[in-house]
Amino acid sequence: MALKDRLKTLKRETGQDAPEAPTASPFADRVSRLRPGGGTPSKTGLATPVEVVAESVGGEVIGEGLIRIERRLLLSDAHGDIPLERVLEDHRALPEADGLDARDAVFFDTETTGLSGGTGTAVFMLGLGRLLEEALVVRQYLITSFAAERAMLEDAAGWFESPRALVSFNGKSFDQPLLAARARLAGTSDVFHGLRHVDLLHPVRRAYGKRWPDCRLATTEKELLGFSRIDDLPGSEAPAAWFAYLHRGDASRLPGIAIHNHWDIVSLAALLPALADVHRAPGLQGADVLAIARVALKTGDEPKAYALLQEAEQELEEAGLLELARLHRGRQDWERAHAIWERLAGEGCGEAAERLAKYYEHQRRDWEKALVFARSLPPSVEREHRCRRLEAKLRE
Repeated sequence: MALKDRLKTLKRETGQDAPEAPTASPFADRVSRLRPGGGTPSKTGLATPVEVVAESVGGEVIGEGLIRIERRLLLSDAHGDIPLERVLEDHRALPEADGLDARDAVFFDTETTGLSGGTGTAVFMLGLGRLLEEALVVRQYLITSFAAERAMLEDAAGWFESPRALVSFNGKSFDQPLLAARARLAGTSDVFHGLRHVDLLHPVRRAYGKRWPDCRLATTEKELLGFSRIDDLPGSEAPAAWFAYLHRGDASRLPGIAIHNHWDIVSLAALLPALADVHRAPGLQGADVLAIARVALKTGDEPKAYALLQEAEQELEEAGLLELARLHRGRQDWERAHAIWERLAGEGCGEAAERLAKYYEHQRRDWEKALVFARSLPPSVEREHRCRRLEAKLRE
C-alpha cells in the first residue's frame, strides 16, 4: 500500500478525518444572540452544571438556564445605620416620593452584558424587592444562557400584579428602557410600563452633586446609609464575570454578582427614608440647601423653601443668599433683604448692587444712594438709562 493510502487509512481509523461541523458566520451569530431565546452554547461546554451554579448563589433552577434566588430580610434588621422598618414611614419630604406607599412599590436593578444599553445589551440578572409580611423580600433571577431571558421576564411578571410604583437608581435612564426593549424582542409584555417611577439618583444628585466627588450608589451608601461593601464585585465587572461562565464555564464570580445585586436592592429600600431626612433638614445632612429649597419652590412649597434658607443663612453662598433676599422681599421684609444685599454688594456682587439701586430708588426714594449703586454696575444700556433718570430726579 502506498504511503499516501496508508496515511488516509490511519486517519479514518483514528477519526481524524471526520468532517467539521458547519459554523455560523460571526454576523449571524451576533444577530441570533440579540433575540431572547437565541444564542449559542459555549464552544468548550459548560464546566459548571447549572444546578451547581444555583447552589453556589443560594438559588434554585426553575427552568432551562434560569435560576431564581429569594432572600428575606426582617424589617427589624438594619442596613448600615438605617432600620429597614423606616421604609414604611411617610416619605413626603422627598418630592419624588410624595404619596408613595413603599408596600405598593417594587425596588429593582439589573446586571447586563454592557453598560451602554441598546438593543444588543441583554439582562442576565434581574433583582426585585418588595415589602411582604413584615419583611423585605429580595427576588433575583440569573440566566445561564441567552435563551432563558424570556422565561426570566415572564416569571418576574408574576410579582407585578399589585404594585403601582417602581424604585430604582438610574433606572429611568438605563434599566427600565432596557427591560422594555428586551420585552419587545422577547415578544412578552412589559410589566414595568405605566408604573410610577421613583429614580433615587436624581435627588442624590440634587443634594450632593456639588458636594461629593461622584453620586454613585456605592458613594451614596457610604455617606448616607453608613454601609460599606466588603470584597464587593463592582457592577462594571459583572458583564465579564458572566461571560466567563457563558464561554468558559467559569462560575467562580457569579456568587459575587448575586451579592452585589442583592445589596443594590436593599440599599434602594434604605435610601427612601434616608433621602427624606436629607430633604427635611439638608443643612444637618451636609446637602445643598439651595438646590433643595428650589425644588420646594418648584412644587409650590414656598414656606418650606423660606424656612430651609433661613436656617442655613450663615452657610449659604452668594446664590443662596440672593434667593433668600428675594423671598424676604416677597414678604415685604425689606430690612432683612437690604441687609443681605448690602453684605453681598460689599463683596462685589453686581446683582446685589442692582437690587440696592432699585431699593433706594423705589422704596426709600433716596436718589443719591440709588445713584451710587447704579453707577457701580457694569456698563449697559439699562445702567445708563437708570443713571440719567436718577440724575434728573436729583436736579428737580
